[in-house]
Amino acid sequence: MSESLEATKLTALVADDEPHLRRFVTEYLKSVGFAVVEAEDGKDGLQKLNEGSFNLIVSDIMMPNLDGPSMLKQAHEKGLLTSTKAILASADDSSLEGVREGDFPWKPDAFVRKPVTPISLEFALKDLGFELG
Repeated sequence: MSESLEATKLTALVADDEPHLRRFVTEYLKSVGFAVVEAEDGKDGLQKLNEGSFNLIVSDIMMPNLDGPSMLKQAHEKGLLTSTKAILASADDSSLEGVREGDFPWKPDAFVRKPVTPISLEFALKDLGFELG
């Protein structure tokens, strides 16, 4: 299903414990039309998922307090991800592969390697069916 950013205001949650990377992803998503909420780690992200609904989650895999895959698993178990797409990011290839190959009840929709670039985000968003203008 494809959604036009111009037709509806899409919302995204960006969860990353590295402030400069979180800001970079936030600014990119805002530039293509998303309203963005930021989370400092997976625990903060899970709390924000409990408080509102999102069309997209972009999360780091490795974070303190609660990692990205665990945040998504708990959100899935609570029924919070029924219409949400998720992109997981990591600089560690083995972490990306571990999540890809792992036994998770709810798999992320896309993976990007850190450092995240505008092109990698653009490709991931288009692959997920988001129209970027």
